[in-house]
Amino acid sequence: MESLIKQMLRAAATGAPLRISSLSGTKINWITNNCLAAMLCHLTSQGEDSGLCSSDRQLEGARLTAKVLTTTLNSAMTEIIDHCQPRVENIVLLKGISISDQYYPTPELRPMRDIDFLIQKKDLVKVEEVLTQLGYQQKSDLPKAFFDNYHHSMPFYHPSTGVWVEVHTGLFSGKKQIHDSQVFDVNNILSNLVKSKFNEREIYRLSDEYQLIYTASSWCLEFKKFGGCIALFDIIYLLKNSPALDWVRILSWLDSDKLGWYLFLALGYLKQHNILEIDDKLYKKLKRQNKIGDAVKIKILYYIIDKYLVAENPFGNVLTSGNVGIVWDTLLRGNHPVLNMLSIPINLVFPPNNPNRFNLRYQMQRLRNCFRFSTNDKR
Repeated sequence: MESLIKQMLRAAATGAPLRISSLSGTKINWITNNCLAAMLCHLTSQGEDSGLCSSDRQLEGARLTAKVLTTTLNSAMTEIIDHCQPRVENIVLLKGISISDQYYPTPELRPMRDIDFLIQKKDLVKVEEVLTQLGYQQKSDLPKAFFDNYHHSMPFYHPSTGVWVEVHTGLFSGKKQIHDSQVFDVNNILSNLVKSKFNEREIYRLSDEYQLIYTASSWCLEFKKFGGCIALFDIIYLLKNSPALDWVRILSWLDSDKLGWYLFLALGYLKQHNILEIDDKLYKKLKRQNKIGDAVKIKILYYIIDKYLVAENPFGNVLTSGNVGIVWDTLLRGNHPVLNMLSIPINLVFPPNNPNRFNLRYQMQRLRNCFRFSTNDKR
């Protein structure tokens, strides 16, 4: 049987009401953990099962929580804009605070945890002064030095509203290989901004073409245990609201194998599962020239999406969420697909970016955990 989230993706793409008479507790937990209760309520509200969410306390509570949180974040963003202008030249809304307002039927359908916006480096001190004046405090478990060469400064937190804010000066961390792509160069970002409105305030957003590349790239660069399918909803609503995308322009940016794969993976998944119509000519242009191992690579990635992102399957003792993330990251590196696949066993044994990966005590603890979980499962 097709997973619930896959049915939701198709309903969002087609606009047809989602017909579901009842849901098990497991599925409801899965939907709420993925912050998709409001979306489920919306997609079922026009059909025969319009009372599905109102009759379930957990779903209705999660929907109302999403609405309150979105209202709080939107109010906070409005206040920040009012106090920054005209001192700050360009305020560019990013991620949920932009997409929810621009593409979704109603903003609360797009899950958000914080506010992200982009400014030029020269304006960073001014914006941080404004946030401090508004009562925000910088908080992080990481030292301040960590953010010196990061794509956003240390996050800000408001103790009264509970709102978190990330002030970006770039789109990706310098620790990500994609940071070096000319597509995400600061000058290219500035040339792909469009004037827009947010609560009647003048702001900037990424152009639709640029937003598509940014969304697909962000999704591929971070494997998320929960909420990993939200980017697919973003892409669906973006394409539904932007029928006249300049695909020639988009394709001209794909000078990198990595960027091409990121966009191909997202659009290809939606096309292969008959969720969203993608023009055949465009699809062929996006599709990379076949290399040895490409077919296997895409099958593994689609399997991960199906099993762990859109279906309520638990992670295992060996294929933990961390290990699945390692497989995902390894396959999406810019190297030859065969080299990437050969690197998977090594990376699983010695997790990249883990400072303890060569520590014997750490490795023994990993083995003990696997054995303990396996023993508990047999009982």
